[in-house]
Amino acid sequence: QSMPDEMVIFIEVAIVKGITRSIQDILGAPAAKPARNGPPDTAIFYSINNTQNGLTGLGFGKLLIFQVVDAIRKEHPQIETFATLSPIPGFWDRYLKRILQGDDQPFALKKKDVEALFPEKIRASLLKYHAEKTGAPAADVSAVLLDLLSKTDWIQDARYVQWLEKPLLELAYSHVAKEKGKRGKPLNPVANFHISNGATVNRENVNFGANPSPRGLAESCGLMVNYIYSDTWRHQIRRTVKSLLPWKT
Repeated sequence: QSMPDEMVIFIEVAIVKGITRSIQDILGAPAAKPARNGPPDTAIFYSINNTQNGLTGLGFGKLLIFQVVDAIRKEHPQIETFATLSPIPGFWDRYLKRILQGDDQPFALKKKDVEALFPEKIRASLLKYHAEKTGAPAADVSAVLLDLLSKTDWIQDARYVQWLEKPLLELAYSHVAKEKGKRGKPLNPVANFHISNGATVNRENVNFGANPSPRGLAESCGLMVNYIYSDTWRHQIRRTVKSLLPWKT
């Protein structure tokens, strides 16, 4: 009652055809957006913001998302798929960088596991090319990755993109889907929010080069994730909301 007219949380949604896998497809110039034939059938949540820091952790998630989904279905009854296009905060600085530096004790993924994602032939090519570009031979792939991913210009080099895409997708999926905190919940805060609220994620939902902005590259190596809210989830949460707030359904 103390802030009846203040916005507490807001969600930005794009109504599109098919699941959007790049933030540029939503926020980029119209000419740069891919042409998609047919009426929109998907709602993409691409920004969720809590405007009141004191309310963090109070668990508005399920109710908030349900209400947004319900409002969208009323206005756009043809929408069948609800998903997010989410960042991976901390993926580089608080996770992968630490692992590459050998500080991997807190994590399920180890430095040797990162090295193993690069087949011997690709490993040799990466080390050779990096040495040619920098004039300073690296001791191993981890050293190359530390150098490259600490900057943002690597994504402009087609060879680096070719060699890093698949390993980075695997590493990001491991981070959001497999790494757990002390309480057994997803380590990544965004993954924890959506998975705790009923969304699912699989390997195909991780998108390479989805946010090539300097911030996106510095934060999560340019990767983003689609968390999917299924029909089953919507039916379950509708029953839950109906029991808690019968006037809402």
